[in-house]
Amino acid sequence: MCSSDLKGFSNRNLRGTYAETFSGFAGTAANPFATPNSIPQSGTGLETADGNGNFTASIVFSIGGSTCAGTVTGTYVVNANGTGTSTGTFTPSATAPTGVPSTNYSCPVQLTGVQDEAFTIVGPSTINFISTDADSVVTGTAVRQGF
Repeated sequence: MCSSDLKGFSNRNLRGTYAETFSGFAGTAANPFATPNSIPQSGTGLETADGNGNFTASIVFSIGGSTCAGTVTGTYVVNANGTGTSTGTFTPSATAPTGVPSTNYSCPVQLTGVQDEAFTIVGPSTINFISTDADSVVTGTAVRQGF
């Protein structure tokens, strides 16, 4: 790709509400890769970006057989080539979401706090992302809602 092929992306290209799905493993900072001590996870949620570098998300996910839910609030930066990074703080919900048995609701402590990601804008409504945290291997896709 030559420099004339760059699209001139910016934070304005991430605006609206995106439905996201993700999956991977949560480990430890010493060994984030899938091992007998890693915990599988998958989830879904809604993320809203304001086009100015700020986002909020509401997610629910299964991790190691338990369900966890919460919110993420953070910031993002889109580079001119459509790649970018984000950092957000996950805050677990104190109670299980409607429809999730409270006996199966538990948020592991290693998931709370700051979470970092790298992403690529694939098209007008699709974003692929990965976790860049030392304690997880996670990948996902977000698709803007609406037609």
